[in-house]
Amino acid sequence: MIISYKEEDRSRIDSSSVSAVSYSLEYFSSFDPTMRRVTIAFVIMNILAFVVIGVRFSNYTLRNPKSAMKHEAVKNQVFKLFYHALDSWSEIIFWLLFFSSASIFITFKLSANPTLLLPELGAPSEKVYAAFNVVLTMVLVARSVAVLMRVGE
Repeated sequence: MIISYKEEDRSRIDSSSVSAVSYSLEYFSSFDPTMRRVTIAFVIMNILAFVVIGVRFSNYTLRNPKSAMKHEAVKNQVFKLFYHALDSWSEIIFWLLFFSSASIFITFKLSANPTLLLPELGAPSEKVYAAFNVVLTMVLVARSVAVLMRVGE
C-alpha cells in the first residue's frame, strides 16, 4: 500500500487553494493454491464421471441384450454410450464448477478482513477466467447435446 500524504497548516491556507493528495493500493490474491485444488478435483471428478458412465452403460447393456435389438444393436449401444458420456460428464463437472465458485465467493463474503479477493478482470486473472470459461463452455455444449439426444430418441 502506498499513501502519499503531506500535512499543511490550515491557518495559512487560502480558502481558494487546492491541495493534491494521491492514494494507490495494490493488493493481489494469488489463485495458484485454489487452482491447484480445483485441478485435482477436476481430475478426480473426471475419473468419477468415467466410472458413472461405465456403470450406466453396463446397466443399459444388461437391460437391452444384443439378441433383443437384432441388427440395430451396435448403433443403439454407440448412441447410448455417447449419450451417457455427455450426460454424466456434464452433470458431474457442472457441480464441480458450482461448488468451486461458491466456495471462493463464500470465502470472500465471510471474511471480515480481506484475505482472498475475487479474481479481477484483466491480464492478472486471465488464467483463472480462461480455465473456467473453457470448462463451462464444454459443460454447456455437452449438456445441450445430451438434451437434444434425449429429445430425439
